[in-house]
Amino acid sequence: MNVSTIVRSPRFWITAQLLAIMVVGNVLGLWHVQMNPDSWSYIRASRMALEPALSQSRTLGYPMILRLVTTFSPDYGAIPWVQLAMLWPAVFLLDFAVRRFGASPWQAFAVSSGFMYGAIQQAWTVASVLTDFPATVAASMAIACLFLIAASPRHLGAWLGLPIFLAGAYHIRPACLFLIPLVPCLGIVLVRLRAKGRREPFVWKKMLPALVVVSVLPFLAFCSLRWAVVGDFALVAFGGMSNVGFAAELLETKMVENELSERFRPFAREILKGREERGVRSAFPGRWWVDMRAYEDNYSVNIFLIANPAAKTFFGDDTIVLNREITRFSREVMGLRKGKCLLWAVQYWPRAMMKVAYRYWILQAAIPLTFILFAVRRYRHRYRHCSLRGVPWALNDPNTTVLSALLWLNLLYFGASVSVLILSGTYAESRLIVPSAVYLPSLVGLLILSELQAICYAPSILKQRSV
Repeated sequence: MNVSTIVRSPRFWITAQLLAIMVVGNVLGLWHVQMNPDSWSYIRASRMALEPALSQSRTLGYPMILRLVTTFSPDYGAIPWVQLAMLWPAVFLLDFAVRRFGASPWQAFAVSSGFMYGAIQQAWTVASVLTDFPATVAASMAIACLFLIAASPRHLGAWLGLPIFLAGAYHIRPACLFLIPLVPCLGIVLVRLRAKGRREPFVWKKMLPALVVVSVLPFLAFCSLRWAVVGDFALVAFGGMSNVGFAAELLETKMVENELSERFRPFAREILKGREERGVRSAFPGRWWVDMRAYEDNYSVNIFLIANPAAKTFFGDDTIVLNREITRFSREVMGLRKGKCLLWAVQYWPRAMMKVAYRYWILQAAIPLTFILFAVRRYRHRYRHCSLRGVPWALNDPNTTVLSALLWLNLLYFGASVSVLILSGTYAESRLIVPSAVYLPSLVGLLILSELQAICYAPSILKQRSV
């Protein structure tokens, strides 16, 4: 293989981009390990024995990574490089998978490159002792396996990899639990799109239960393990903490005294007292409006400065018991104010989309470029006597199946991710919202590719038609 052939290879340019990210980031000083408030809880969990580790409020996936890193980097200085190294197999596996699904080499390049920049959108997460980046990488490998399964239903490696990467994602970061319902739904959509594109029968009756089993069974198995060891059937003892941040916003004196069960009234009064002492303003100032910014400002205060200390006073220090009681309290409060919950959920969606638009610098550059290329194409090929039908919209592949697949992937991935955040009562934090749109740059990349292809190929086609 000569140099010219190598340079024309899309995978050569994928490799070049990955190397450039590592080198440029190092020159700019981005890859120095960063500690955040949450980092220390993961470090503590990594030093625990199995039983206490199963009882605390962090899942075991990331602590296991930290324990491995300490074998050669006791000060965690290698974390940024380890997490960057995880990006390489994820990018190339996605490239391989979408090619098998039907993408041309350059379409696969657009998809994998878009994911690459989507994953490192917030560069500080790459260098931080946090779950954000490795969870996104693990989730991507699960999605890549899903593309492989849709392309080759008997691909054994993909069937083995899917539950491993899927479980790895939510064990690293519980916010990735949305992948469990997403995988069967998205899998069937991908199978349907591929069958339609290739004009083959849509066979799904065996596929759906198989996807459900590989998605759900590892989760149930781990929850059963925790129940057998520590008496708690859940992924981790933390759900109550996220819910109480929302429940505290719903509390009113009238509700506490007249509607809430007697069991939780002293706890609720203590929360109201704490909010009043700190001058916390309500996120529900009106009947039809939610102050989402106030909700974000209050969220951590409600949990860590008010509700958690009060809960320890009433329910004790045992993490599992504490989480269980707070969960029951939060569900009761939310059940009493269903209208406000629905109002908040409706207003959550535009807030999340605005966060994506604001935070994604790659989209801020790519979307205007797409419109510019579209305008150039329309200007160059505006011939009244000629039609643009037949222009190869995808390099070496006129089939739009891959573009449709990426559209559905973005809709379902973003929708499932945000839905889980809403159900947990979590606010639209950038750390959580940005990864939910990680495939949007891939979709825009495919649109850019199609416009470039039309600009480059259409003139020759129009010329041939005019001869």
